[in-house]
Amino acid sequence: GGQSPNPKAAFSTNAGSGIPKGTKVVPRAFASGTIPDTSWADPDWQTEKSQEALTGELGRELVVKGNRWWTVGDDGAQFTRIPQGSVVFDADQTRHLLENG
Repeated sequence: GGQSPNPKAAFSTNAGSGIPKGTKVVPRAFASGTIPDTSWADPDWQTEKSQEALTGELGRELVVKGNRWWTVGDDGAQFTRIPQGSVVFDADQTRHLLENG
């Protein structure tokens, strides 16, 4: 079954980073990893401006900005602030990336 959104999620501070509070961040993770196709790094795939977006409707999603990445929707669907210049991978892509690198 599906998971309900967690409206009382614990939040942490990522002050000054441009990353929303409460976001679990893996420091110094490099987005290029083992993916041979880097077309996702093309500016056309990046968000044009910072925006609120519904994320995690079908499972957790991966957000990449520069050389940092974090997941959103870990506890179900949620509105998330996505920083300008980010790339968001959908639930299927995220599952594949996290399982296979």
